Order: sequence, then structure tokens, then C-alpha cells
Amino acid sequence: MGHCELPVLLSETPENKTFVEEFRKMYNRPPKVGALYGYAAAQLIAKAYQKAGKVDKEKFITAMEGLTVDSPVGKLEMRKCDHQLMLRCSSVLPRLSSIRLPHCRQYYDNSWQGLLTNL
Repeated sequence: MGHCELPVLLSETPENKTFVEEFRKMYNRPPKVGALYGYAAAQLIAKAYQKAGKVDKEKFITAMEGLTVDSPVGKLEMRKCDHQLMLRCSSVLPRLSSIRLPHCRQYYDNSWQGLLTNL
């Protein structure tokens, strides 16, 4: 998962609102993206071990491939092809048109504005 605070800060899904509220209650501050990453990683690890049926490295890897979990910002999938977890920003893109984030443009192949206008 790449590094960008947007999903946890801007996603307006009911699950994310609950996640943010619960995090604030526990830590007296808003969550940063690391909280989302930790939550997602814990969900993936638990589900992979459950699917693997036992503690076995190879079974764990196989179980993790293509695994999906629900998260505060939507479904996340561990890609089988390269073992990467992609964090979709579809829940926050509609809100970005009024926000200037030049430091994030590099993550969108210099097509930031095109991405926003082609929703």
C-alpha cells in the first residue's frame, strides 16, 4: 500500500466514520493512514491463517494470495500476481476536486487532474 493520508481522512463510508470515531475515543486524536494499514494488515493476517488452517509458511502465502478483506475504506485485495495490496481511492476522489495536493500527483502518473475529471 502506498503512503497517502487521503483514504482515512476523506472517505465518507459508514465504516470509515465508525473507524475514525472509535480511534479518536481510544487515542484522543484522528487516525493517520498507519492506523488503517495496521488494521488492514491484522485483518489479512487473521483471515489468511484461518484460511490456511494451520501455522505453515507456504500455506499462509497461498492463503494470502487473492485474499480480500473489508476495511473502513472498502474492500482490499492482496493481489496474487505480485503480492501487493492496493488501496483504492475511489471513495475519496469525488472530494478531491476542491483540494490541491501537489505532493500526491506523482502517485497518479502526472494525470491527477485527468483522473478527477474522468470520474
